[in-house]
Amino acid sequence: MRIGFILLTLILTFFSTAYCFAEQVYWGIEYWQESVSGPNQVFILKVDLQAKGIRPFVTPELNGSLLTTSKFVSNYGVQVGINTAFFDMGGTNKAIGYFASDGVPYSNHIPDDSYPTMGFDQQNHYLTGIESRSAMYNASSGSHLLVVNGQAIDNGTGSFSKTTHPRTAVGIDQSGRYFFMVVVD
Repeated sequence: MRIGFILLTLILTFFSTAYCFAEQVYWGIEYWQESVSGPNQVFILKVDLQAKGIRPFVTPELNGSLLTTSKFVSNYGVQVGINTAFFDMGGTNKAIGYFASDGVPYSNHIPDDSYPTMGFDQQNHYLTGIESRSAMYNASSGSHLLVVNGQAIDNGTGSFSKTTHPRTAVGIDQSGRYFFMVVVD
């Protein structure tokens, strides 16, 4: 079984908490959703990185082609997928940041190293940071860090941080065993 990530927008480290109404959708993968104030819905997947058959997978380089999340899941035979990257809408359609798919790295549009990167080595260990990129077998870059070592990060008052839009976040619990994919729509 493979789980897939199209690419990444936000990195978020979660701490273990009690979850209610979780449904096991695949071996090692739980899903639930929560309603929050206003019309927003929060969709959460909790992935046990030690469960048999779990293998993170990031979209291979597409050379400017766009691939919807549903097409990604269908084309690559993965059980779950999440849209995680920004892409250049100015003509190239390439994902922005650093990426690796099954050990093959590719980078696009990195004016500096300001795009946080997360990934996994071949043993499903979660890795973050520029210094870890060489060990990332599957990797994706994103936008803003939200939590680092249990501490919330102040992302300022810019419109990106304060405007209501759908958002994606990923993170790992303190033990390194459970990976979370969160979408607020």
